[in-house]
Amino acid sequence: MRPMTSILTCAAIMLSVSAAQATTLNFLGFTDAKGETAVEGFFTNGTIHDATYVPIAVTARGYKGDTKNGVESDKYFAYLDRNQAGLGVCKVLRGSQCKTPSDDNLTRGEILGLSFAEDVTIGALSFRGDKHPSDKAFGENDKFNFSLDGGKNWMSTFLLNARFGGSVPLNALLPKGDELLLAYNNQQYYLSAMTVETTPAPVPLPAAGALLIAAFGGLGLMGARRRRMTA
Repeated sequence: MRPMTSILTCAAIMLSVSAAQATTLNFLGFTDAKGETAVEGFFTNGTIHDATYVPIAVTARGYKGDTKNGVESDKYFAYLDRNQAGLGVCKVLRGSQCKTPSDDNLTRGEILGLSFAEDVTIGALSFRGDKHPSDKAFGENDKFNFSLDGGKNWMSTFLLNARFGGSVPLNALLPKGDELLLAYNNQQYYLSAMTVETTPAPVPLPAAGALLIAAFGGLGLMGARRRRMTA
């Protein structure tokens, strides 16, 4: 007979397990739907997700700074550019539009920050070049910089051209409120999409589950009493 503790442990696991769920933030699709616009601060919750539709709040911010000096100020703006571009940074706005149309990607002296309202795992990042989908040379020996600790430490890796199905696996944990910072290395770029994985809170124990465990407990007491009587 299986020990009662093992049965109870299995029951508890079955009743409380919660699987991680993944979603894709498609900044290209969001741009097509919204048009070209600044998106500084909180801008989406449950709006641009794939078929799994996991509501998730993401905040985008544009910063002045680089990998040497870190974030210097928050006077720049996160910006969605149309025509199959994606998310970048604009230095100066005119209304909700970038004053200089060519200044809406990530280039020297700019940092893009992304944070979430819950703990997440950043799965993969997809990019577009400054010439948007027509930039065939984009991704050939091009790099980008990123930080997961507020700019204290920076890492670099190669860009891949999303137009040809390329994405960069990151698989990095990002606690609630912390920022993923993206910066220029040797090539201007846009963030076109990213995959994010969340772990939902365990489902509350149903009344039936509580009764089940109570029943197991009763069986345990009966077994203990029987052993005392036969001792």
